[in-house]
Amino acid sequence: MKIYFALKTFKRWVSQEGHRFFYRPFIHIIRKEYFILRFTGITPKISCIITKSGTVAIWAAHRKENWDILSEFDIYEQRNEYGQYFCQLCEPPKIFTSRKELWVKHSFEPLLKWCNEHLQRSRMLLFLGREGNYTYADIKRYEELSKMKAAEDFVSACPVVLRDASILGNEQ
Repeated sequence: MKIYFALKTFKRWVSQEGHRFFYRPFIHIIRKEYFILRFTGITPKISCIITKSGTVAIWAAHRKENWDILSEFDIYEQRNEYGQYFCQLCEPPKIFTSRKELWVKHSFEPLLKWCNEHLQRSRMLLFLGREGNYTYADIKRYEELSKMKAAEDFVSACPVVLRDASILGNEQ
């Protein structure tokens, strides 16, 4: 399979910058139009999909279905007449000198920041909703769990971190 731009760019970036993640991402699945990341030491209920077309989203899955998007860093890339790149969603748009710089600074760096802020030992992944009506997920501090469990639409919760980063070393 030919490696497409988003996958190639992510692989290069994570090989250079992956050490900055508290819980390093690894490619779990590669398909023609997208690839899925998981994170070493983090519950497999959390994953990230990155598509050729610019979707970059963190998902929470429960009961073998995608329950909710936790965060997204999508790109709707455009190239101007000067050969510069920008995201059509951003107002005002930030201009980047290359397509690679657009993907890295607009999506991969914010993904890294989000992961380091939310994928922590003190956090719980919560699933809420009403069957056949709505579902949503959230990451909250462990201290907030009892309050969330009391909610009428509480479904389930699990720790975000399964194994501590300090014992994982460079393992992937």
